[in-house]
Amino acid sequence: MSNSYPTNELITSETLTTEEIDKHYSAATDSMVLLNFLLLQKTDHTTEEIDMINNNVKHLEIMVAKDFWGSRDLEGFKDVIIRGNDFLSK
Repeated sequence: MSNSYPTNELITSETLTTEEIDKHYSAATDSMVLLNFLLLQKTDHTTEEIDMINNNVKHLEIMVAKDFWGSRDLEGFKDVIIRGNDFLSK
C-alpha cells in the first residue's frame, strides 16, 4: 500500500477548503485504521509491515500538528501515534 502525503508544503486553514480538510481527515483515518489493525490484531510483523507502521505514524504526526482541524476529534490519531511509537521503540 503506497501513500503520497504532503510533507514539505505549508498547509494552513487559509489555504484549504472544507472539502480538502475532509480529504486529509479521511486519509488520516485510513492511517489510524491500518495502524490499529497492525498493532492490535497482529503479533508477528514483516519488514514491510514495520515500514508501514513507521510511515503511517509519521503521517499522523504531521497531520495532528496542522492547524486546520477545527473541532474534529484527533484523539484516536494521537492514541495510535503513541502505540505506534511504543511499538517502533522496541
